[in-house]
Amino acid sequence: MTDTPDPGSLRDQYDHLAGLIDSGNQADARRDAGEFGEAVVDGFIEAVDGGHHLDQHTPESKPQGIDAMYLSDTDDRVHVAEDKTIAWGDYHAPYMSRTVDGRQNDDNWVADRSRDTQLDIEPDQIGHGDDQVGKEVFQVDVPSDTLARYGVEPDGSLESNAPDEIYSLSDVIDAVDGWNGVETDEASADTAQDDAEAGESAGEQASG
Repeated sequence: MTDTPDPGSLRDQYDHLAGLIDSGNQADARRDAGEFGEAVVDGFIEAVDGGHHLDQHTPESKPQGIDAMYLSDTDDRVHVAEDKTIAWGDYHAPYMSRTVDGRQNDDNWVADRSRDTQLDIEPDQIGHGDDQVGKEVFQVDVPSDTLARYGVEPDGSLESNAPDEIYSLSDVIDAVDGWNGVETDEASADTAQDDAEAGESAGEQASG
């Protein structure tokens, strides 16, 4: 078993995880993938997407809770996010697990889990309305070097197996590390920011 690198640099974590994958160490790769994926999504929300965290899952948090809750600068709404990470194997659409309290990210599950956060959400407060809480799932795919964002139905299933947005994972990592003051590839960081702005523009056009 190898040591996990300093969590201050996403690039170091990515390189460490890629090394485990390349060496065939599936057990350690899967062990480290979850925390890496959460770190990527948390960083993306603030550094690339311009969001503001209201609540974040940490290694010390209760299991099977909400991964992230944030206020979006794009639509001025609160969003609840789950993240999934592929460390091994081929691409597949993210799947919400079934827990003792129902399916991850369905409206009732989100309302129940919100009791452990700063907000107390009711199921009828979740949806696409301007004054409602949004839901989404992010998938960090290490072998494919992508970060994808999907919309979520009231029952926790995906709105579509095709992501709403997709980014280069390497570019996102550089953008987050740069935002955190880590020396990085400025061109990649700029590309991730441009991709985020393009995604916002496309969303505005679709809803207009």
